[in-house]
Amino acid sequence: MFGYEKTYALDVAWRAKGVLERQGLRVYMTRTRDEFVPLEERVRFANAHPTALFIAIHFNSGGRMRMGSRLIRWRRGGCRRWRRTGRG
Repeated sequence: MFGYEKTYALDVAWRAKGVLERQGLRVYMTRTRDEFVPLEERVRFANAHPTALFIAIHFNSGGRMRMGSRLIRWRRGGCRRWRRTGRG
């Protein structure tokens, strides 16, 4: 399947929004259509919602079929990082 990363990422974001809202969560999105949002603006958005969970959705391409995930949790003064990868 070929296409643009931005198309897949936004589609997944909209689907995740629906799932989370059905669970009773309030969801704020940094972008709701195909538009570029500068990093500084994303940082301001995240800081305006200090008790929120900030989720970034990305797709990467590579030569071999791989699946995995990465979770990074930032705290004031440092971060904790968990990484889980696996093959598909």
